[in-house]
Amino acid sequence: GALRWKQRTWGPVRSSPVGAGRAIYVGGDDTYLYCMDTVDGRIRWRSACGSAIQSAPVVSAGLAIVTARAGSVVAFNSESGRRQWTWDAGSPLLAAPVVVDDGVLIGSVDGAVTCLMVDSGEPRWVSRVANQITGAPLVGPSRAYVGSVDGDVIAMRHDSGDTVWRFRLAGGIVSTPAVGHGVLAVGCLDGRIYGLALDDQEQQ
Repeated sequence: GALRWKQRTWGPVRSSPVGAGRAIYVGGDDTYLYCMDTVDGRIRWRSACGSAIQSAPVVSAGLAIVTARAGSVVAFNSESGRRQWTWDAGSPLLAAPVVVDDGVLIGSVDGAVTCLMVDSGEPRWVSRVANQITGAPLVGPSRAYVGSVDGDVIAMRHDSGDTVWRFRLAGGIVSTPAVGHGVLAVGCLDGRIYGLALDDQEQQ
């Protein structure tokens, strides 16, 4: 538990760090995505995203992808920090991006879930399923699960965005579900945690 290093950023850090090899990627309220060396904390690069970053980045296919609060999804080369593409959601983004196959799923405050192509940032599909989404989708073998502030749990095909089923809870959902042993666990603002049964197809 001894301190090994500390590194300054230029604002509060609400984003969870993500490790990949000897690098750590983390966003800050100062609008920058940082790439730091795991061993000594040295900043390898920092790149601006235009607004505060409050969720964890995702690292995949040589890219570090992050959502910025004002509505931008930005992909940087994970080695150099050079911007590769940007996509504007047109709505605030609080949820972390999630990669599935060659797509990245984005939940937005306007209630949409969008699948972008990882390599280009071009939208593959957009599905408006709720009033507000603030938690990242959970990706299963064939479906993605997302909770909404208005209390719905939505199961979607992650290859098309089609809704498979929806279940209404007694309060809002602001976090990401989890799955284990055929049960989808969801935390709710009514003070309860719900377990929803998944069918055999969802577990394959």
